[in-house]
Amino acid sequence: MANRSGYLYSHDTSLSASNYDRQSSRNSLNSNASHISHLISQRQLSDSRIPTTCFLLFENILSTNNNEISFLEYRGTRSRNHHHIQLYLPQLTHQNSTSSDDIKKNFVDCIRQVLNSIPPEDLSSYVVSVRTGVLYFFSKRFRFHRQYAIETLHDLMEKKISTSDQRYYREQNNSYHSDESLRSSFCNIKPVSDTKKLAQELHEYKFHIKQQKYVFRIYLQSDDKQTHVCIVDPTANYSIVEFSKDFQRTSNIDYIRDRRSSNFQREKTYDDVFDFRIQFQYNPRTRRDQMTTIEYELRQEFPNLDSNFKNENILHPINSDTDDIFQISEQLYPYIRFIRRDFGDVYYYEGDDPLFENFTIYLESSVEYQINRNDFTCKRHLSTHGIVYARIDLNTLMSSNVIDENLLIDKLWDMGTGLTSIAGACTTSETQQSTNYYTSNGDQFTAEDEALVQTILKQSILTSMLGLPENASSGDIEHSYHRISTQLNKKWLCFQRGLAAREKLEAFYENYLKQ
Repeated sequence: MANRSGYLYSHDTSLSASNYDRQSSRNSLNSNASHISHLISQRQLSDSRIPTTCFLLFENILSTNNNEISFLEYRGTRSRNHHHIQLYLPQLTHQNSTSSDDIKKNFVDCIRQVLNSIPPEDLSSYVVSVRTGVLYFFSKRFRFHRQYAIETLHDLMEKKISTSDQRYYREQNNSYHSDESLRSSFCNIKPVSDTKKLAQELHEYKFHIKQQKYVFRIYLQSDDKQTHVCIVDPTANYSIVEFSKDFQRTSNIDYIRDRRSSNFQREKTYDDVFDFRIQFQYNPRTRRDQMTTIEYELRQEFPNLDSNFKNENILHPINSDTDDIFQISEQLYPYIRFIRRDFGDVYYYEGDDPLFENFTIYLESSVEYQINRNDFTCKRHLSTHGIVYARIDLNTLMSSNVIDENLLIDKLWDMGTGLTSIAGACTTSETQQSTNYYTSNGDQFTAEDEALVQTILKQSILTSMLGLPENASSGDIEHSYHRISTQLNKKWLCFQRGLAAREKLEAFYENYLKQ
């Protein structure tokens, strides 16, 4: 593939005329939406040797420069690598009213820049995914309590501002130097809790289940640091049935929703508000009808595989009754970087709306595994239920090697804003129970459990520790204390400073009883 620019920042937000009247679509997922966004670009490390180009867009932002960003503390679902880290959500400081004339302009510009960066001969090998989730920021030293101009946030993300600049970063407390700059991550395991309702919503838009998905997704890295993705099918003797050589996430476009309407602001989980990420993936695939070619390509990319290697038993369950732990192929083991199991329902569109044609929607559960380098095994590390996302192959939109850009832009915008709106409407107070994290000794906990521990450690008043108002009744205090104590009874050791949190809560409750 041709090299691509690592940075993109655009002020050209012109909107070309669409090939058809968007407002005439009666089945639009987002017919009542009124959003506007703003562009920030950043450079991140990708799975490949080529940097991923990233854009950050905000809902309801003004087209003027009078926009400021503040950060909200976030205690909701997070990726497995971000436990024990304080997380924050970027939000516009002021609520803005927007003009329909400004809708999509920056989004359109992002998509056009991405498409212009892709060589025409590669377009047919691209898959575009619309992921629902949450984008959060983290840093040990960044001053999250302040407000920042959006241009300043842009400079911070591109690391144009040093971590030694005390206007933005606190002083370093130790001599150990690590990367403590402001960073972001898109968590795509944020679930919906009412999957039955979501399935009904999809059915109303003429998306119907046509396939059950049950596969393992394995990321391999060759000696040249290039990522290759394998799909392993348990029903085919755990063989690789799809191989994506030179897999690359070339561009991410993140759309940040406003949290002011969330029903979970007090809990700081914002469960019912979903951001979305448009991700362009270079994903040339060799499929199961070419098994001989898959084995050949594996040997080409991993020449150290010996002559006895066979494309089977890439994973092997140690206990046939559970999916907790698997043995990994010893020959491929040195190259494996990530293992995930996906299972759920695959929805295909059966209507005639051009906005939805060729989209596939996935409603699935996922299990991520932690790799043990000592004994060639992987153990369940995270499981989540109710993940929803959509995908489309660009080759389905191409004619004579040309893609209809206007149609693609409208499709991605409608799917992103619409699917996140539906996901938010299908989210209840039980959402935090949909994701479980597992420790090395097999104990499990939820994001809600971790949020409770963080609250106890942070607060200095018993009612605040219990999530109650200061004037809470004695009955409410007693009920909340025993509920939290029971919920965390066998989980305190799962967290850093978990025992300290338990001792603090018990001490404050005992003092309360003595009053």
